Order: sequence, then structure tokens, then C-alpha cells
Amino acid sequence: MGKTPVRWTKHLAKLSLPIPVGFKSKCYLQLKIADAGPSRRDGQTNIEVLLDGHPLGKIPLEHGEESYSIPLPLANNPAEPDFRLGEIELIVPTWCPNDYFGTGDNRQLGIMLDWIKLKCDQLHI
Repeated sequence: MGKTPVRWTKHLAKLSLPIPVGFKSKCYLQLKIADAGPSRRDGQTNIEVLLDGHPLGKIPLEHGEESYSIPLPLANNPAEPDFRLGEIELIVPTWCPNDYFGTGDNRQLGIMLDWIKLKCDQLHI
């Protein structure tokens, strides 16, 4: 994490980024989470990841600083290689610091996000 600024998400975080279209390369959305916060309920806490409103998958959160990768779907009928603007959504169960630490901090927090990257095999973005 170092000196790189991080941000806590809320229940829903949205990000627009260029999505490759028509490339034969496999692409992945990579996330580095600096802190997932405490467990929200019994069992595993998951992040739901969507691209343009369509589910890409769920990522089970681990405690502490972790990096995650989720594949992006390839276009069925690849056109001329290009990019389009896509909307990534992260849906996360929230937690309240006051409930866990008695601090008087009543914010509803999701995850502490360090960065999000798009990585493609054989394609440099």
C-alpha cells in the first residue's frame, strides 16, 4: 500500500474503463484490496462484480491486503479490434466501524480499494 492513496467504497462502487473488443487476447480485471474490513456475517464475504450490469462473478474476500483477478468475456463475433467504454460495478456488503470498535464512526463502509487494472494476455494497455 505504501504512499498510494486508497479509498473505502460503499455498498456500490462504479468505475468506467476501456474494454477491449475484437481482440483474441484473454483479458482480466485485477483488483488490489488493501483491507476487506471485518467479516460481515457468518461465512464468506463476497464482492459481486458486474460489467455493464451483467454479472462477471463473485470474489470471496480474504482478510488483509490481497489481489484478485476475474476474467472478462470475449466477444462472440469479434469485430475490428477496438475499445469501448464499459462500466464496472463492485457490490459489497457494508459494515459500520462503530458497531465493531465503538468509535462513533457511523459510516457504512465496503472495502478499502487500492487499485483496479485491466490486464490482457499479449495486449498492452
